[in-house]
Amino acid sequence: MLSHTTHPGNIGAAARAMKTMGLQHLYLINPRYFPDPQASAMAAGADDVLQNAVVCSTIDEALQGVVFTVAMTARLRDISIAVKTPREAMPEVLQQAATQPVALLFGTEMSGLTNEEMGKAQLGVNIPSNPEFSSLNIAAAVQVVAYELAVAAQSFTPAISQIEPATHERIEAYMPIWKRPCLRSVFYHAEPDPADAAPAPSVLAHASGRRGDQHPARHADSNNRVQCSPEKDVMRKNIRMFKKS
Repeated sequence: MLSHTTHPGNIGAAARAMKTMGLQHLYLINPRYFPDPQASAMAAGADDVLQNAVVCSTIDEALQGVVFTVAMTARLRDISIAVKTPREAMPEVLQQAATQPVALLFGTEMSGLTNEEMGKAQLGVNIPSNPEFSSLNIAAAVQVVAYELAVAAQSFTPAISQIEPATHERIEAYMPIWKRPCLRSVFYHAEPDPADAAPAPSVLAHASGRRGDQHPARHADSNNRVQCSPEKDVMRKNIRMFKKS
């Protein structure tokens, strides 16, 4: 996913980087210019990736159905989630993508991801670079991450999880409920109402419930059924590249 991309050439170059590594699902969050001839020119043959790109107006719209979001960041401080290198993170990305949609989230060219966007992610990825000159083009960042993903996939065998992760929209919908006891106990120093008791969001993403066949009452919606497959092409289909402009 590319968020608020300002230069259309970067969208095309990112599409080219994706296709060379076998990725095809490109999501664009509020790009400044798209479609655009410069994007097509820089795609250099990856026109199908551009033609099938999904344009969204907000990050929440782009993350619909996603259960695991990986945010690319140059920051190593003041981040509440774990930050790994691409080589360290890609096996975990593949494990998640074996059963559910995963998003690789890249920020705008000038300033990267906002704090709000970082807050949507479960894992951060930092590409090691020269500390005296760490400016990396967005398409180059996509190429590095896509390459590490392709290398990791060559020797990866997914384990079958017994937990069905919560989707992005389910966690977002639960946030107002979770905040009520926090506000009452932290700001007013009162005992939280037992009726408001709820697990923290970090727990929700990994413990939203077991598979539907074990707890059918929790997963009546057929759209939330888990479809497990160890095939690598399924993992690729479950990985979304988001570019915000």
